[in-house]
Amino acid sequence: MEGQDHALEEWGAGGCRERLAEIRRPTLVAVGAEDAVISPNASRDIASRIDGAWFARFPHSGHAFMADHPDSLGELIGTFAAAQR
Repeated sequence: MEGQDHALEEWGAGGCRERLAEIRRPTLVAVGAEDAVISPNASRDIASRIDGAWFARFPHSGHAFMADHPDSLGELIGTFAAAQR
């Protein structure tokens, strides 16, 4: 997981990380708890930089958490969308 956080640091060094605060749209950031592509810590960091963003971490899942938890993800997206009305 250490390498993943390094990749996010490189991404952030390009200025994108600081621009996340400019997002003014409803944002849902979801991640698998065992994601080997984008670590849960990186995803949490992304969500924390967007005002009002929702963060969800799906247990026992990797990068394809949506295939592991389709019903839970669908419910979350529905709840998120309803909260934006």
